[in-house]
Amino acid sequence: FWVGTNYSGLMKYDQNMNIISRYNYNPNDPNGISYSMIFSLFEDSDSVLWVGTAFNLDVFDQKNDQFLHCSLPSDIKYSFIRPNDIHEDKFGMLWIATSSGIYYQRKQELMDTSFQLLPDFARSLIEIRSIAEDSLGNMWFGSSGFGLYLLTPGNRDSLTLINIKHNPDDPGSISSDVIWSMYVDEKEVLWLGTSNGLNRYDPVSETFYHYDHENGLDAKFIYYIEGDKRGNLWLSTEKGIMRFSHLTDTTGRSKLLEVADGVPFDDNYHFKIYKSRAGKLYVGGRWVSGNGFYCFHPDSLNDNKHIPPVVLTELLVRNKVFKPDSNITVLKHLELRHNQNFFTIKFAALDFINPARNEYTYFLDGFDNEWLYSGNRRMANYTNVPPGNYIFRVKGSNNDGYWNEEGVALNITIFPPPWKTWWAYTLYGLFIFTIFYLILRYYLKRQQLLHKLAFEHVQTEKLEELDRMKSQFFANISHEFRTPLTLILGPLDKLKTQISGEAKKDLDMMQRNAKRLQNLINQLLNLSKLESGKIKLQAQVVNIVSLVKGYVQSFESLAKQKKIEYTFSSSEENIPLFVDRDKIEKILYNLLSNAFKFTEEGGRIKIAVGNRQPAKNSKQYAVGKNEAVANCQLQTANFAGLWVEIKISDTGHGIPPKKLEHIFDRFYQVDDNYTKDHEGTGIGLALTKELAELHHGKITVESLIGKGTTFTVFLPLGKEHLKPEEIVKLVVRKDSFGEPVKPVDWEDTHDQITEVQYPNVLTDD
Repeated sequence: FWVGTNYSGLMKYDQNMNIISRYNYNPNDPNGISYSMIFSLFEDSDSVLWVGTAFNLDVFDQKNDQFLHCSLPSDIKYSFIRPNDIHEDKFGMLWIATSSGIYYQRKQELMDTSFQLLPDFARSLIEIRSIAEDSLGNMWFGSSGFGLYLLTPGNRDSLTLINIKHNPDDPGSISSDVIWSMYVDEKEVLWLGTSNGLNRYDPVSETFYHYDHENGLDAKFIYYIEGDKRGNLWLSTEKGIMRFSHLTDTTGRSKLLEVADGVPFDDNYHFKIYKSRAGKLYVGGRWVSGNGFYCFHPDSLNDNKHIPPVVLTELLVRNKVFKPDSNITVLKHLELRHNQNFFTIKFAALDFINPARNEYTYFLDGFDNEWLYSGNRRMANYTNVPPGNYIFRVKGSNNDGYWNEEGVALNITIFPPPWKTWWAYTLYGLFIFTIFYLILRYYLKRQQLLHKLAFEHVQTEKLEELDRMKSQFFANISHEFRTPLTLILGPLDKLKTQISGEAKKDLDMMQRNAKRLQNLINQLLNLSKLESGKIKLQAQVVNIVSLVKGYVQSFESLAKQKKIEYTFSSSEENIPLFVDRDKIEKILYNLLSNAFKFTEEGGRIKIAVGNRQPAKNSKQYAVGKNEAVANCQLQTANFAGLWVEIKISDTGHGIPPKKLEHIFDRFYQVDDNYTKDHEGTGIGLALTKELAELHHGKITVESLIGKGTTFTVFLPLGKEHLKPEEIVKLVVRKDSFGEPVKPVDWEDTHDQITEVQYPNVLTDD
């Protein structure tokens, strides 16, 4: 019986004589073993013992009791060769799996120690761990990290290998590229031990079936595989020696050998299991533990076939013990509140031979997607489980992997929070319905309002159309009046020079009324022109102070006649302003005429001109002590920048507050006893407002009953507000000496153009 050790060389054990012979490394003995660390042992068909040491391959010459050293050449400098596995195929060819690739010996002769390296491994460091040969004559080589290499019978002459690797996208590929061991069982099935479970090769589909925790194999690293006559596989794993029973193509059952099962130790050396001709299995211990090795016959191990009952043992809610109304072991239905959806269920399989090896799998129907394998962990934790109805199921096995497939079940109901109950959703529905109803009601009211506005808009358009028709009527009839009036005024002027006395007074009265009528007709015509857009602004720069002052002086005789205090003031002597002189004169005429019309004898009329900076979005209201003063209104003038204001104040009767906002409407007249005595037409102020707005300005009024009325005309400074076609271009002609020639109407402009202080008023044209 040959035993390879770690650092203690090779030992031969004669079981009959109970004699142990040791072959250890001796640097002074050229015929001794090449190294004391043994990795592989193999006896070929000629009973030649091959010994793989840490750095070489030796052949034991039993006749001379000495070792021959094989030649394993390497193309890589400084590489060492460690034989991991040795195999003789059906054709008598010897294959060596090493840390530097695969070596072979074509001609098998006694003590022939020359080997060759397969071409695929020249100048590479691919470690081959194991070798296997199937019934079809395929040679399989498992590498440590480079997958599986296959040499088919058809490729033996060319020695061409096929490399098979793990494909994460293909469930039928090998589960890992690290292949520790391979084994062909009595049914010629190829098994592969990898770093990720056990693999079984199907030659028909050329795919690999994978076994791990999910289908009955309680291990991940499979270092070595051996079989027994019952078809069980004995695996060397990271947990120890394990028996795996292949049940179906996708499931199995595993049993781990422990000290409790009668083995002397469980600190095993992972990489080897040896089966003798008698069927015994030999397992070595780790060299650091000094346990040696032990053997057993697989038939001597009797399975525990008891199917254990599975029970629930404890319930924890939010990590605190929860005691339901009945005992947890007989509980069939559990009800929890919405804030109790963090819970732990503990369970147990009632088999006590080796309860630490009992295994469990559980499933929360309605929450989990698949059964969860927990090994020997006897609890299931669930967090943040939504409200609903669930069934918790758990299955358990005994220490030998016999499962109770029925297990135990518990119905669990988690109630929703109050805000997710049916009556809460009913309230939500009512609330949404109410909101929808209010929105619909608002929408309908808005539609009614829009229809009302549309109707009012139509009415407004009709009123405007009526207003235009009225203006057009007055304009048309005014044209008819102008000719007779002209014919009347001519003879009246002639008769006044021929008649004296009382008759002349009557003629004067007739002439005044005729001129008044003529002025009314002219105003009507001007309104019609403004409305039709026929009147255009023709602005030029003037000294607005001189212009207003000159026009004010024309009313001085009337002021003396009516004994009215008549004054004019200005903040500056010269204020350049772009205006249309003719239209400014019409504004002044209407405002001064109204002031004199409604101011009694002994009254007072003031005209003031100035420029100022407005307050943005300002509103001003007259302030007084009595109710009439408090109720008076002032229209808003809202400009940006500088403007000129022309203010005309009188001490007349005043305008009632309710009538104040309508005085600029066409044909509007204040209806009271006082105004009836001075009844007008309601055209002058409307025309004044239109002319002020034509200048991009505004007119405002403030009035107090019994105190008087003030009209203010606002005209913007500068020319940025004017369109190019609204400015009259002045052409300055020059004489032969280059001096400007004074135009004919120079003196009539009331401003000295060469002395204008306003910047950038004159241009080159």
